[in-house]
Amino acid sequence: MKDERKTKAQLIAELEEMRRHVSKVEQIKHEGKEQLISDGLYKNIFELAPEGIIAFDLNGIITSCNSVFYRQTGSTPEEIIGKHFTKVSVLQPKDTPRFKKIFASIIKGKLREPFEIEWKTEDGTIGIAEVRASLMKSGGKVNGVLIIAHNITQRKQVEEALRLSELRYRTIFESQNVLISGSLPDTTITFANESTSRYFGVPHAEAIGRSFKEFIHPDVLEFVMQQFNSLSLENPSTTYEHRAFGKDGEIRWREWTDNALFDEQGQIVEVLSIGRDITERKRIEEELKLHRNNLERMVEERTRALQDAQEQLIRQEKLAFMGELAGGVGHELRNPMTGISNAVYYLQIILPDADETVKEYLDLISQEVKNASTIVTNLLDLGRMQPSPKIKTAPLQIIASILEKNLIQENVNVEIQIESELPEVYIAPSQISQVLDNLLTNASQAMPEGGEIKINAEVKQGRVYVSITDKGVGISEENLDKIFEPLFTTKARGIGLGLALSKRLVEANDGEIEVESEQGEGSTFTIILPIEGK
Repeated sequence: MKDERKTKAQLIAELEEMRRHVSKVEQIKHEGKEQLISDGLYKNIFELAPEGIIAFDLNGIITSCNSVFYRQTGSTPEEIIGKHFTKVSVLQPKDTPRFKKIFASIIKGKLREPFEIEWKTEDGTIGIAEVRASLMKSGGKVNGVLIIAHNITQRKQVEEALRLSELRYRTIFESQNVLISGSLPDTTITFANESTSRYFGVPHAEAIGRSFKEFIHPDVLEFVMQQFNSLSLENPSTTYEHRAFGKDGEIRWREWTDNALFDEQGQIVEVLSIGRDITERKRIEEELKLHRNNLERMVEERTRALQDAQEQLIRQEKLAFMGELAGGVGHELRNPMTGISNAVYYLQIILPDADETVKEYLDLISQEVKNASTIVTNLLDLGRMQPSPKIKTAPLQIIASILEKNLIQENVNVEIQIESELPEVYIAPSQISQVLDNLLTNASQAMPEGGEIKINAEVKQGRVYVSITDKGVGISEENLDKIFEPLFTTKARGIGLGLALSKRLVEANDGEIEVESEQGEGSTFTIILPIEGK
């Protein structure tokens, strides 16, 4: 019995031993399976990674590479595996010293930040890779180095293109003579080129972050802000001009074009402004404007001169016609008028006791003969204006002689105002007397109901002005330019020769005749006569 119980204990011990063996076998099997799984995952990651992966031992011998590395570099395992990294043709020989230092620092555990290397790509060109390194460990010991190389050739090319593009943009931006700047909707300056800084006399760094309103004169700030605030999706750009003031206070002109930049919601995020100093252009425009105005004035003057010449030619033709007419019929008219005048005179002598009606008609015939004779004389004078000798004459003497012989209506008063010490004028007395007599007669006839005539004489601007003013019917505005034309008259009787002859006589004496009149208020005729020696 005792031996059987031992045997049973032994069996139990053996069973326990067997269980431990089974457990150990299961553990070994499990660990092996995990190792297989880990190895499989490693190989999958190694091969499927998008970057090139290279493994080195601690001596720098390449132990493995994934297919991506071969594809990127155009190399084969025979050219890479088992070789020292300094001996492969993928890397650039000139970079060997740098790679050795990097590898040594990695082995020592001084892991570097990602660094860049140049390598030969599959098409034979030189590419750039960004490299990350890590130590490989097994059983707690470092047994190699793992390198992951990310091909950044295209990124570098894009970065270089962007760098060159920015450089070109910056060069163009800074080399422009125009003023270029950007600002936020609240007027804060975001950037400005050197031309802008120089123009406003503010260092570039000090301009950024300030409001552009600081550089706008208060007189035009409201206008500028109206233009700036008018920008919208419907009006994304605006161009305007405004006055400015230089450092020395000189008034200058600027032209601005504002272009708004919008976000996806249509809100303005920034405004790009391009400005130009247009002071010189404005100066030239002003000069051109003055020149244009001068040309227009010259054209107007020339046109008026041509019109005056044409009118003068027409007047000369009229005068020539009247001269021929007067010369042809003047003598023929004088003979019968002389006969009629003599007959009237004879009848007045032989009929001293005739009744009043006969005497009245004889006086009427005599007066009308005189009027007809005056018309004939005026016609002859217009047609054959002869120069008369000019002498020094006192204006008062002429006026007095006219008043003595001119038959002014009884209901008309004459007021005379002559400046004291009035100088003598250099004229033909008979001709100027004829003019004054005609003007005085016209003034009297303009007031059929009576009134007052003023005669004024004074010195102005080195010449003598003699004016005759009435309070009669006046002359309408449309007739003022015609009254000195031959054969123009507004009177019921008369043929329009008096004022035409007066104008010719005054001009023959180097003088001028002017008229001011308002219909219903009266008229003022002024003759301007030269002083001797002037």
